[in-house]
Amino acid sequence: MTREAHQGRRQARAEALEQWLGSRNEVYYVDMAGPLPREYYTAAVIHQGTQVDGLTFKATSSSKAEEVAVALAVSHPNSKQIVPDSQRACESYLAGEISPLANRLLKFSIRNHDLTPKHLIWTPGHQGLQGNEAAHAAARVLTSRETSRSPDRPERPTPLTRFREIKEYYIEQRRLYPAPAKRLSKTEERALRCLQTNTLVCPAILKYYDPKISGQCQYCGEVANTYHMVWACQMNPKLTPFPNPTKEDWETTLLNSSTLEEQRTLVQRARVAASTNDVPD
Repeated sequence: MTREAHQGRRQARAEALEQWLGSRNEVYYVDMAGPLPREYYTAAVIHQGTQVDGLTFKATSSSKAEEVAVALAVSHPNSKQIVPDSQRACESYLAGEISPLANRLLKFSIRNHDLTPKHLIWTPGHQGLQGNEAAHAAARVLTSRETSRSPDRPERPTPLTRFREIKEYYIEQRRLYPAPAKRLSKTEERALRCLQTNTLVCPAILKYYDPKISGQCQYCGEVANTYHMVWACQMNPKLTPFPNPTKEDWETTLLNSSTLEEQRTLVQRARVAASTNDVPD
């Protein structure tokens, strides 16, 4: 539930949690701040509007720091509902893959015979939930996030730990052509992918399946491959010709067509070119 794409849902969830949880006695809010120089973070625990715990420590990422903040709240015997604002930290607890420091804090609370069941309740951060805002402010007071970070040192990227995250990272790294726009139909998506991979059916390909087809453009006699059929032919009366077309321009168009309008225009041109060259759908 990202801040940019789901602002309404995030706000609605925060408002519902405010009504449901508020400042009930068993509810503890947590948050972290950082990173600071040498990869230090701070964590704070809020109970009924008051900071009851805090810690400065090293962590490899903000989600790992949030795991520590949750563990701090777990160590309080009265805590039954713990409210962090990190989805990844909640997922780590569900998967049993928390950081070593968070694990040590949990073991310490167990040694103190605190066997009270705990419930993690995720809240969207910075949406006006009073407990979450108080925890965020307390963590920043412990060590200010903005002023303590070295301006010349880039922020350390969050490590990829989930299969889906790793897969999506490599997909994006290897992506050459833009992904189909969201409002393209499935038929348009397939046509766009065929253009990008140079696998669109054209007379130059059909001649290998039908000996009656010469593979030449019926308008100018050139080899009717995808590039010529869609982009370079100057004689097709159904297509607006491009002056001095080149393969570089064609490849640039494929690489840069990322919006719905650009992709749909390209696909429609390819469809017209195919139909006028007697290419079956």
